[in-house]
Amino acid sequence: MSLIDAHQWQGDTIDTDICIVGSGPAGASLAQALGHLDLDIAMVESGQIVDDPVANALNELEIRSNFSYRDRRGARHRQLGGTARRWVGRCIPFSFDAERDQAWGPLASILPTYYAQAAALLGAPEADHTGRDANGDVLAFWADRTARFATPPRVTRASLRCFTGLTLTGEAVLDGRRLRAFRFQTHGRRELTIRARRFVLALGTLENSRMLLLLERQFPSHGPEGLGRVGRFMMDHPRIHHGDIEAPVGLAAYEQRIEAGLVRKRGFAGDGASVRVYGNVLRHLGIAERLLQRLPLNRYQASSVRLIARERGWLRAGANELRKRGVADAAVARFFNRTHSTRFTLMSYCEQRPRIDNRVVLDDSGDALGLPRLRLHNHLHYEELEAVQDFYAQLTQRLASAGCTLRYDPRMLESPACYTDASHPLGGTRYAVNRNEAVLEGDLRVIGLDNLHVTGGSVFPTGGIENPTHLIVALSCYLAGVLATHCGEASL
Repeated sequence: MSLIDAHQWQGDTIDTDICIVGSGPAGASLAQALGHLDLDIAMVESGQIVDDPVANALNELEIRSNFSYRDRRGARHRQLGGTARRWVGRCIPFSFDAERDQAWGPLASILPTYYAQAAALLGAPEADHTGRDANGDVLAFWADRTARFATPPRVTRASLRCFTGLTLTGEAVLDGRRLRAFRFQTHGRRELTIRARRFVLALGTLENSRMLLLLERQFPSHGPEGLGRVGRFMMDHPRIHHGDIEAPVGLAAYEQRIEAGLVRKRGFAGDGASVRVYGNVLRHLGIAERLLQRLPLNRYQASSVRLIARERGWLRAGANELRKRGVADAAVARFFNRTHSTRFTLMSYCEQRPRIDNRVVLDDSGDALGLPRLRLHNHLHYEELEAVQDFYAQLTQRLASAGCTLRYDPRMLESPACYTDASHPLGGTRYAVNRNEAVLEGDLRVIGLDNLHVTGGSVFPTGGIENPTHLIVALSCYLAGVLATHCGEASL
């Protein structure tokens, strides 16, 4: 494996077998899953090894929504490892539903076969990661190895070159149904061309959509069929932090616990007729703890500690760091799990069902490289707001039967303005069993192109309420198997 700053590359062309654009969980997992094959792989990252403000300024976008977005850059981060460098490691395996997730088609039964591989890549023991426990509650785990995305993937046989500081422009060379080359720019505006037998976009949801929209603009009349449907059916898991719970007997089962060698947590599942809702119980904080939570910690390790501290206190967050280093595992687990609170708040996440009007389009304004920015249109629907209201009513009864009290203002739940995004944009380059609504084939190829694939959250035809990274990694493991079948093709 070689790590190359594109600014230092001597030449204007790079030839490779597989070009993976993006080094976050989707791209890095794909490269690692291909690492046992005799291939030349080029993985391209717009950012650098360290945080690069110049690269991240390229994430600016316009947002039009009836709920609030906390990050006007769409929660994107350009750096080796992608947005996982700012992420705290919480994973919830996607729980496919026969009715609500029909759009996944055969992938709904195929992808769970990759869950164990995805869990291993994320640092979880091999187990049945269904995302639900025996009672139907949502079951999350914290991935101990997520910080590995800060370094290039480990490969055993493949030749892997990781280029940093190189941004895809969306300009391509097409030869019939085959993509021959993509053009890139360094931040100094120097152009490089990459030629490959197979290309994979693993740039994250919004950037995957932007690159395909730019490709459609380049070939407006005779472009591949799938490009005409790019940008539609955008989703997130909008959340509302509202509701106080008094639990005289505690809610130990719904607090973070160390179980089977990992930090795990259960949440309340609200499975309505068509919209899923998920309630996460949070410990009520005192004034001093609230002030500590405001510390500007952005690196994965620091933000992970802060989140554990938010839910279990700073002493237990420190104890968990010892556990991750193999120090007194059993004693740490007993200490971590022993105490519980009696006062909580409720953070609820609502599924957005796929709607064609929730979309991204190219804006008239340009970024520092002269590429059009994105404009995101995403709105909460009344059906989704009603699902949250029903969830709170049902949860009130459930908690009352356990001797607990949930207090909330129903008017808050009715107003989209009281919700914020969950930093999980999904959709835009979707696969769907209904080809008229799809951008991708079942092998994650762009419809109408033989050698351009896409992986990541942009592929999702439905979003659920789960943190998407576990499924994104499983999706990349699946794509690695698809690409492996093409290894015998003639070279460039």
